[in-house]
Amino acid sequence: MVKEELAADEPSVIISRRPCALLKYVRHDAPLTVKEDQCVGCKSCMRLGCPAISIRNGKAAIDNTLCVGCKVCAQLCKFDALKTGEV
Repeated sequence: MVKEELAADEPSVIISRRPCALLKYVRHDAPLTVKEDQCVGCKSCMRLGCPAISIRNGKAAIDNTLCVGCKVCAQLCKFDALKTGEV
């Protein structure tokens, strides 16, 4: 949504129902981890645009300092490679 609105030629506004998950005062769940043996590198999780997800060595990687534990990426993963807690 943000990319779409930034690309618009006219002024636009995005109204959020919740505070930004990256703000320090917002309470977060535990960060997710990647089960590398189950990740096939399909990059479905990358479509979210989440700043915590990147690709390393052809597989998903999650930055624990940015992950807020929302689990949206885990819902997209068809291979059950994204989990809460330690791998």
